[in-house]
Amino acid sequence: MTEAPPPPRLSFVIPVHNEAGNVGPLHEELRRTARNLDVAYEAIFVNDGSKDDTRACLEALRQSDPHLKIVDLDGNFGEAAALSAGFAHARGAVVVTLDGGGHSCRAA
Repeated sequence: MTEAPPPPRLSFVIPVHNEAGNVGPLHEELRRTARNLDVAYEAIFVNDGSKDDTRACLEALRQSDPHLKIVDLDGNFGEAAALSAGFAHARGAVVVTLDGGGHSCRAA
């Protein structure tokens, strides 16, 4: 049985729409960053009505990471609505938003 992670201090909220090719690398970068910071965290991916395999990719990642949460929207409502949905699920004392394509996370 997998032990539940501690309550998060940091919540990452990431809206995604048709980002099947990007969620894996972005998730790995988030995990690496959180490990380096040594902080309890959660990664909330908000699936904004994706038509590709984004949801399936996120579900596969969640199987091995108890920090990952998936919030599904019924359609493509846009970034503001996706962020709002993510904020409603965030439990961290600090909330950080990231671009679903990973552009704000990539090392230079």
